[in-house]
Amino acid sequence: MISSIWKLVALGSLLPLGAVATALLAQTSGGATSQGSAIQAEPAPASKEPAPTPEPARPPSPEEREARNVAIRAALARPIDLEFDRISIEDLIVHLRKVTSTPELPQLPIYVDPVGLSVADKTLLDASSIHSKGRPAGEALKDFLATFNLGYAIQHGWLVIDTRAAAADRRIDTIEAKLDRVIEALEKRFPELAQPKPALKARPSDQ
Repeated sequence: MISSIWKLVALGSLLPLGAVATALLAQTSGGATSQGSAIQAEPAPASKEPAPTPEPARPPSPEEREARNVAIRAALARPIDLEFDRISIEDLIVHLRKVTSTPELPQLPIYVDPVGLSVADKTLLDASSIHSKGRPAGEALKDFLATFNLGYAIQHGWLVIDTRAAAADRRIDTIEAKLDRVIEALEKRFPELAQPKPALKARPSDQ
């Protein structure tokens, strides 16, 4: 019985400490910024019933991805005004999503590669100035990211921010994939193009 009383006393003394720790954790996590996304999900409410397992989303088809690539390029081609003495990478992403929003593309799909940020030794909170009037959004974004040794590429229906070298490699991969599709379409339409050409016979050397 004495042991039970001591357990209750100890539990009562730990409860305030737990509340303080919870409050501190909430303050700390509230001010943190994730490296891969500028949006943090709301915690799910507690429930006695297990949450149903969501069905996996259907991956977009190549045609759907290419359609979104086209929409992203169109959004980046529009001239905009960007006048900020100092703005963070994250805030500029949020601003770009707002000013480039259209019914066809309500929100510019931007993915920041956390590995690229780490290699460049940067975070989403790093800031710089940007002054651009009437220039295409893509050009202004390219110059802004260059100050952090970062770049972007449009790939698989996303605007991907990565290191400048990695972004260039992504663009090359995209171009090569397009060329492969063009060659495949040509070979289907003109089967003779797909036939291997006979090897050239070497001419005997004059004796």
